[in-house]
Amino acid sequence: MLRVKGQQRQQQPLRNSNRKRAKRRRRKHQLRQRTRQRHGVSTMKARNGERSPSRQKNSAKEPNDKMMNQIQLVRNRFEKSCIIPDDEISRKLPKEILLRILSYLDVTSLCRCGQVSRYWNILALDGSNWQKIDLFDFQRDIEGPVIENISQRCGGFLKYLRLRGCQSVGSHSIRTLANYCHNIEHLDLSECKKISDVAIQQLSKNCAKLTAINLESCSQISDSSLKALSDGCPNLSEINVSWCNLITENGVEALARGCNKIKKFSSKGCKQVNDRAVIALALYCPGIEVLNLHSCDSITDASISKIAEKCCNLKQLCVSKCTELTDQSLTALAMNNQYLNTLEVAGCAQFTDSGFIALAKNCKYLERMDLEECSLITDATLQNLALGCPSLEKLVRNETSVL
Repeated sequence: MLRVKGQQRQQQPLRNSNRKRAKRRRRKHQLRQRTRQRHGVSTMKARNGERSPSRQKNSAKEPNDKMMNQIQLVRNRFEKSCIIPDDEISRKLPKEILLRILSYLDVTSLCRCGQVSRYWNILALDGSNWQKIDLFDFQRDIEGPVIENISQRCGGFLKYLRLRGCQSVGSHSIRTLANYCHNIEHLDLSECKKISDVAIQQLSKNCAKLTAINLESCSQISDSSLKALSDGCPNLSEINVSWCNLITENGVEALARGCNKIKKFSSKGCKQVNDRAVIALALYCPGIEVLNLHSCDSITDASISKIAEKCCNLKQLCVSKCTELTDQSLTALAMNNQYLNTLEVAGCAQFTDSGFIALAKNCKYLERMDLEECSLITDATLQNLALGCPSLEKLVRNETSVL
């Protein structure tokens, strides 16, 4: 009897300690359930308990992908919200102020900040910090999956993206960008030679806020892209299709009809852009301020006169290597475009002193002129420009800068 009582006395403290441990476990379990309920997460056991056994078997075989994705998103948010900053600066400053500070950093600096700590990584990779991205300095390293990852991470925050020279980026990546980044406004795809009409068509469907696009040297772009942009991007104000040899007057005319807010248009080196295309721009886009028709050698005085007549706010004009132009174009510009400040006419061999003298009388705000290879002009042109254009800063003639 004495031995039994001694054993019972020894077992009592063990039982008490086990009870305390069980209570602690229950409290921890209750706290977990409360936190999950606060953040909208319910356990899978509770959901399966509400269903019948047959539904449980079916759900085990065919899980609901949408439900699992939503649960995963909520878990990720919950985990991020539970991360406590481990440095003194992050503890004292609110999260909103830290995000505001990080928004002024470039891509490289953001990536470096993301390596400081787990908390800073979450802040650095927040979509609000990635509204403007310029990847020109990384053009050799950027490939399609990188753009797809950026598109999914940034989503609706991204407004400006520059991919100039990223030749590894193809149409599939731009389609992903269009699906996720509906608020993009400025897109530079110049020298991305793998981009085709398919990518631009997807952009026109999903990115109605697009205001500026650069497609320079995208050799696969044709009239189909311009027609798609005219249908889906009515707010387009800047477009560059220089050296896109497949562009014709049909595409430019369709673009002008659908996007009448265009202020900057460049078709440098597009041999198939002719008078019909330029006249369409003059009729449907009277707000044009910058026009680059360099090497569009089929253009004549008829289209430039129409531009001068309809586009009174024209400030910059480049018609270099447009060899069919005569003094009639210069006279029309002098009569209608007094705010013209940049004029490039290199290689226009038919221009004479009379045309430039007319410009000097009426275009008082001229600042830059390129008269290279204008072989018929004399010193009279230079004298009149010097007297009539007091704002003239740079004048190029015969490969030398006069001013």
